Amino acid sequence: AVSGVVNARSGSATGVSGTIASTTGAGVAGNATAASGYTNGVWGQSASPDGTGVVGVNNSIAGGTGVSGVVNATSGGATGVSGTIASTSGAGVVGNANAASGYTSGVYGQSASPNGTGVSGVNNSSTGGTGVSGVVNATSGGATGVSGTIASTAGAGVAGNANAASGYTNGVYGQSASTNGYGVNGDAVATSGNNIGVYGQTESNSGYGVYGVANSTDASGAGGIGVIGINFGSNGSAGSFGALSGQGLILQGWGSGFAQVFTVDASGDLDINGNLTVAGSKSARVKLEDGREVALYAVESPENWFEDFGTAQLHGGAAKVSLEPGFLETVDTSADYRVFLTPNGDCRGLYVANKTAGGFEVRELGGGNATIAFDYRIVAHRRGFENVRLQDVHLPQGPKDMQARLANMRPGQHRMALPPGVTTPSLPHRPDQTR
Repeated sequence: AVSGVVNARSGSATGVSGTIASTTGAGVAGNATAASGYTNGVWGQSASPDGTGVVGVNNSIAGGTGVSGVVNATSGGATGVSGTIASTSGAGVVGNANAASGYTSGVYGQSASPNGTGVSGVNNSSTGGTGVSGVVNATSGGATGVSGTIASTAGAGVAGNANAASGYTNGVYGQSASTNGYGVNGDAVATSGNNIGVYGQTESNSGYGVYGVANSTDASGAGGIGVIGINFGSNGSAGSFGALSGQGLILQGWGSGFAQVFTVDASGDLDINGNLTVAGSKSARVKLEDGREVALYAVESPENWFEDFGTAQLHGGAAKVSLEPGFLETVDTSADYRVFLTPNGDCRGLYVANKTAGGFEVRELGGGNATIAFDYRIVAHRRGFENVRLQDVHLPQGPKDMQARLANMRPGQHRMALPPGVTTPSLPHRPDQTR
């Protein structure tokens, strides 16, 4: 109906200009009243590499909206504001908040539907790209690339879904280049309830609920930590693990080449491939008839001994005892071993007349010929540890300077302060201004 064309090659020319001083109305209004087809209320096009198809500016110092897109349709795939770009670099929709202070938003989206989305970003490329990207170039202050806030009792502040059935996809990915930064920071600030700072879950047989990797190769021993848990409270736990089905493992540790080095199963059984070294005592917890639980301590020795016990019979003052084959596989009896005898009847006394790798011979003192039973205890070096005595202990070295590193992780120091009223924003929605 109205077309404005300017052929001037220079100067601040305007194709169509609309100015209004009324408190209600529109400087330029475009209405596409057709009930079907790809119609446009207002359409703008620019052929300049520095131009803009449609520009909306609000110069009020008190507020207002530069560009507002309102759709009153209650069904169908309607769109308030749509931006499309065919360039290999650029943006479908760009929002710039240039104010140097205040709670401004470059792009703000709001949805009142229980199934709606405030801002939705979709990338249909089959080779890569980004659905939604948030970038903050400020070098100081509590800046946020992408912020999601929710007031609902169920839902998510930020939700990321990786629906691909293969490949190393990420539902939510966080990266930090700072020396004291966090790739992903989850903070549950409620002081009661079963809240969770960071939650990870997997349904795959080969998946990971939460995965942490430390890639540092620093030879100085500074080292990184894949996953760390800290408890600053008077109660609680720095780390808690459970096999609630009563099966499988509670904990599993791997060494070089993913070789299993320790496990704790659902019954609490601990298996360790290496050495167990403790500064305190090793004891068994035993429950007495009166309900008390007491500790029975393990016997310690400067050398690595295995021992076995048995009972044999003396006939005419002599007996030969063969060692149990399974026990022989665990010890080295070709070297020296010890035998202790206790007679179970009257005799002149017993002694070991001969020892071989497979057993020993017992006789009665003084050439006696008693026929009695006797108990024996044999102690032999563990196979492979024959020459170990008072071995030096070298404690395993973990990351250094942990006290200083953990001091920077005190709770409350890295929480992002949300702007006042951010959970209940309001945008103008006055359909009468669109006509």
